[in-house]
Amino acid sequence: MLSEQTFDANGVSIHYAVGLALGPPLLLLHGITERWQTFLPLISHLTTKWQVYALDLRGHGKSGRVKNSYAITDYTEDIFSFLESQINRPAVILGHSLGALISIYIAAKRPKLVKSIILIDPPLHLQHTPLKDIPNGPYEAFKQIVEIIQTSQPSHAIEQGLIKLFPEINAETHRARAEVLSQLDADALAISLENQHLAGLNLDTLLTQIECPTLLIQGNPELGAALFDEDVNRALTLLRYGTWMSIPDGGHMLHRSHPEAIANALNNFCDQGM
Repeated sequence: MLSEQTFDANGVSIHYAVGLALGPPLLLLHGITERWQTFLPLISHLTTKWQVYALDLRGHGKSGRVKNSYAITDYTEDIFSFLESQINRPAVILGHSLGALISIYIAAKRPKLVKSIILIDPPLHLQHTPLKDIPNGPYEAFKQIVEIIQTSQPSHAIEQGLIKLFPEINAETHRARAEVLSQLDADALAISLENQHLAGLNLDTLLTQIECPTLLIQGNPELGAALFDEDVNRALTLLRYGTWMSIPDGGHMLHRSHPEAIANALNNFCDQGM
């Protein structure tokens, strides 16, 4: 059972869900365009062992919007405030995609706030290969989604735009996706598309600064995953306490397609390191 609340992160309203205090704190950070509910399939496997916190990042879901302020460092200021004021003890952080990049920065810069981190399919390639340079990548589709959001509010109008863009996808999926996108600040996606969210950061350097145990969870790039073998190998040489696992039949949204496997991996990893 989760309750939804809000808190003020230095002037930015952050919406979040929190579960019962049945275990140590576990903070879930979603990817670009998503909201906290993306973790619902996973949360059902976690609430008996953890006190789960799941946030809407700024510009997403019901959290506040801040014009042109969607760099990793902007997101992390909100999370620092949340960890200090709402959790107030070291937490395990699980991040997916953009949330994984945010988790890396938090662990590197504020180690006392973090017990361990679990990184689901982090796009580490963005350090050296921007999204627009990935062959057959999602850049063009995301660019069109930005245009749809900018010109097509509310959700039923966004749904019609998605149907035109992805006619092969079923109507139910479009309807659910349109609802999520209707709560997204298009600037957040546009900034990420152009790699501006990584401005001034070096992911390799951040990985070397992480002192806590770190679990990398990789999907299959042929199924749409964003974490490539060469990035895994480099990350494992840079991390002080890095561990890796692969889900070969999964794509990018592993927390939704394989929630039980993710929950088991998280629990086993934390049991060994706690």
